[in-house]
Amino acid sequence: MREFARLLFVGDIGLGGDYARLYGQGSPNWTAPFIEAQPLFQDADLRIGNLEEPLFRSSSPRNKRNLLGAPPESVAALSYLGFTALSLGNNHITDQGAKGITKTRETLESRGIAPFGAGEDLETARKPAFAQAKNLSFAFLGYAVQDQDVGAEAATDSTEGCVPLSLQCIENDIVAARSRAAHIVVSLHWGYQFDRYPDPGQVATAHKIIDLGALIVYGHHPHVLQGIERYKHGLILYSLGNFFLPDFVRTDGRKFRFPRESRTTAAVLCDVGTSGIQSFSTVPIGIDHDYRMRVLQGRTAARESRSLTSRSRALDAPDYGSYWRLHHSRTERKRRRRDEKAQIHGETASIWRQARTRGVAGSLRSLEGRHIMMMFRLVRRYARLFCLWVSGRPGMTR
Repeated sequence: MREFARLLFVGDIGLGGDYARLYGQGSPNWTAPFIEAQPLFQDADLRIGNLEEPLFRSSSPRNKRNLLGAPPESVAALSYLGFTALSLGNNHITDQGAKGITKTRETLESRGIAPFGAGEDLETARKPAFAQAKNLSFAFLGYAVQDQDVGAEAATDSTEGCVPLSLQCIENDIVAARSRAAHIVVSLHWGYQFDRYPDPGQVATAHKIIDLGALIVYGHHPHVLQGIERYKHGLILYSLGNFFLPDFVRTDGRKFRFPRESRTTAAVLCDVGTSGIQSFSTVPIGIDHDYRMRVLQGRTAARESRSLTSRSRALDAPDYGSYWRLHHSRTERKRRRRDEKAQIHGETASIWRQARTRGVAGSLRSLEGRHIMMMFRLVRRYARLFCLWVSGRPGMTR
């Protein structure tokens, strides 16, 4: 019997979208994708994640393009994995309004899962989640940023939302939590989507939070894995990517698809004793196209572990600021290309749907100026993509 507590951390979690469509219709089988991962969870004493999607669907949700909401019954998957506490401090927990947060908290609590980081008001949102394991006590605090490309909604004294990231607020909350917990875990929803490295400001902030007394800083939002850093007595997990966040249909009718890299993640196992962190390890996890989760083995696991190690070492680069800016600019260019490609697919699908519904003649008669401009943009984009493809083929460059 081990004398230390083993904590397991995973990244962003969503239980709607394609997952709800595949496993929640007809005869629900919410737990099916997680069978292979469950033994990993059973080996831990405490299990923590970031619930990115409300467990509720409102009749009057927020007016936004990427709108998330999952059936309340999907909580069966979270219960099956045995989550201890889940951060709600993120930019999608408010998608279904105040009732969405209230119902999500109630649904989790009914399964013995402690929510933290967001609430119907700021007082509720700031309440830590507490847990005990191996005679050790832990407090979990959650915060979300309003800048970068997160844009989380901050709670106020009278409105729902997340706890905004403020070092003064974190310091006060750590001091208050000390009366009930020996070890403090601070969860942060921050950073830039699909960036493999945290920006230098995040690194500085994480160091300050450890200096304030936190044992572990646990980050999420970028949807890809970032490095892990040992700093003084603490451990910093800058981003654990997507643990389980399915593709979904946006409110404009287009399909949002995460890049292939987001289908690979890692669980972090952290062994904590009375004096602090004893050791930690990572377990690479992959998501198949049918959303079944598998613990990676062999060469694939070794490759993913090397990649994570490389990202962690990069944090020690002599001029990390320049290193980050270079990679961030590359990521932004890739994002723009991916968004442009998705827009082309969506506009093409819209034209074909109209043609199938009204016929070619009917479609031509119903054309408006905006449709003509859309078709012109499509032709121009396809021509541009074709030229890029031709120029990149061996033997066809000038």
